[in-house]
Amino acid sequence: MNQPLAYVHPGAKIAKNVVIEPFTTIHNNVIIGDGTWIGSNVTIMEGARIGKNCNIFPGAVISAPPQDLKYEGEEYHGQGYLWNRRIGPLP
Repeated sequence: MNQPLAYVHPGAKIAKNVVIEPFTTIHNNVIIGDGTWIGSNVTIMEGARIGKNCNIFPGAVISAPPQDLKYEGEEYHGQGYLWNRRIGPLP
């Protein structure tokens, strides 16, 4: 279910029964599994993979570089990362 006040890039793949709340932005090359709920004011960056039946709570930013002050541009495991709320990170 696409909320008219949300932006979903045409290149994003959204499964059935996904609820997208207002003011959410979903970038290109994103895959979201069936039954997922995405709260308002969420940003899902390019390359994110979200499994089935997940809850993304309001204000979350998914697949962005870490905001840790020690981060100096080294490789991180954010982009293209798949997460399932039942079992945690998937390879």
